[in-house]
Amino acid sequence: MKYCGLCKQTKPREQFHNSCATKDGLATKCKECQSQYASKWHWENRERCLKVKKDYYARNKRKILDRCGKYLKKKMAGNTVLIKAHNSVRGMKRQPCEICGELKVEAHHPDYSKPKYIRWLCVKHHKLEHSTILKKILNH
Repeated sequence: MKYCGLCKQTKPREQFHNSCATKDGLATKCKECQSQYASKWHWENRERCLKVKKDYYARNKRKILDRCGKYLKKKMAGNTVLIKAHNSVRGMKRQPCEICGELKVEAHHPDYSKPKYIRWLCVKHHKLEHSTILKKILNH
């Protein structure tokens, strides 16, 4: 058992992260308190966090793009239908989101066998579309 310095409760040792900075090798805050603290800190310092992310991307753009490219190649390996659908978007003029009119959109292929049939959806509605499809699959 270990005492959490933030919520002032005694909890099992498994509910604390490891830490080489303390004598017992465990963090002073329980995992739940640490998670809440980190979320609050990130929210209060979001501008700083965004700047760090942008700076990292600027310094490592080539590495990041290479990693993304390798991921896509691995994902699409042997799937010619998916490759055709993915390539069909190139050169197409993006349209606003069909649902809300947002200009920052993604291409959604309802049917990969028809690669030219694309629905333009914002990130929010694209995720919603995929979750709806997943629910249909799981319910049947």
